[in-house]
Amino acid sequence: MKSDVVEKFKYDKNVFVAVTGKCGGCYFCANACPERAIKEWMPPTINHSLCTRCMKCVEACPREVMQIIY
Repeated sequence: MKSDVVEKFKYDKNVFVAVTGKCGGCYFCANACPERAIKEWMPPTINHSLCTRCMKCVEACPREVMQIIY
């Protein structure tokens, strides 16, 4: 299910990615981001002006707290 949603909204500038749960602090999201749009703070902070909506952070998050907001 997650991959279907990711593919549907990939690179869509009308959606946002947000931390919507209790982050475990693994920072897989920040390491997966090719644009370096995620700061390793607690919780991770996304610079939406740098984000290209590639959804690599959503795919990398093991707790599925990185969510697509549409």
